[in-house]
Amino acid sequence: MRLTYIYVIILLLFGLCFAEKTDVVILHNGDQITGEVKNLDFGLLELKTDYMGTLKIEWIEIFSVKALNQYFRLEREDGRLLYGSLDSDTLNNKILVVLDTTRVPVNFEEIIRITPIKETVWDRIDLNIDLGYSYTKASTVSELTFSGKVSYRAYRNSVELLWSSTDTEQQDKPKTVDRTLNLNGKRLFRNRWYFNSGLGGQQNTELGIDLRLSWKGGIGRYIIQSQHSLFQGSMGGQLNREYGQNSQNANNLEGVFTLEFYRFIYQTPKMSLDTYLHLFPGLTEWGRIRTELNIKLNWEIIADLYWVLTLWSKTDNKPPSGENSKIDYALVVSFGWKL
Repeated sequence: MRLTYIYVIILLLFGLCFAEKTDVVILHNGDQITGEVKNLDFGLLELKTDYMGTLKIEWIEIFSVKALNQYFRLEREDGRLLYGSLDSDTLNNKILVVLDTTRVPVNFEEIIRITPIKETVWDRIDLNIDLGYSYTKASTVSELTFSGKVSYRAYRNSVELLWSSTDTEQQDKPKTVDRTLNLNGKRLFRNRWYFNSGLGGQQNTELGIDLRLSWKGGIGRYIIQSQHSLFQGSMGGQLNREYGQNSQNANNLEGVFTLEFYRFIYQTPKMSLDTYLHLFPGLTEWGRIRTELNIKLNWEIIADLYWVLTLWSKTDNKPPSGENSKIDYALVVSFGWKL
């Protein structure tokens, strides 16, 4: 009897792995491809097939899409969100968002993002990891970098866990570290507005920070969003608890102003530019201003494997410990992998 149960489980797993994919994409040249629609982001539709792997198809080359066996969140250029399965009105060149008996037509060029809303939590998770190491014999400087992101998306809500670590060692000098861990949440509203909040932890020995714990919240807006670019800004407040290397622990209240820009080029080799600038003016410690700047260039080597060039800097005009530097920066070359 127990052996029978094992056989049934194996058959079920086998069936799930090789389940027939029923989504259909038709291109303008007449080619028809059957698979599973994974997502649309920055002008590329990902379609998972049984025999050709995961294809990335330019959105402008697609004539129709039919995916009636799963549900999606569609984001329009004007910020409106739609939810349902996908069909097409080929006579009028429109996507149909189907939910029960309702069919909402949308122009192809208005859609900037399609995200499957899966039934299980695991299927809603994406993972990116970057790892790099460098060593210079002349200066005996070695540097290890490790960063990544885990993201989860639902209909209106999204959560991201981001981490980065840079450990630098040089002979006859103390080791320096810069480590950051952030958990951010976002709630989407109409007209491209959103509310964000987050918890964070940071260590930076160059700026005299043994540990900085923070909680932030604010509002923001997608100023520009298209199939190739994203530009957003936000403002709010942040409460910090700082543990300095040579100073007393302190609680600080800061303002938070953020600008973020993302640009994606999908011609081979695929490239993306991801930048952000964070400004933290002190409210309880008047006159103190901190900044964080990050510029990251991804260049695809082969499918889902990237060469990554990152330039980052952090400044603090009044660091907790007087003898520490007011600026820290690095230029990092690494390799990245997207799951």
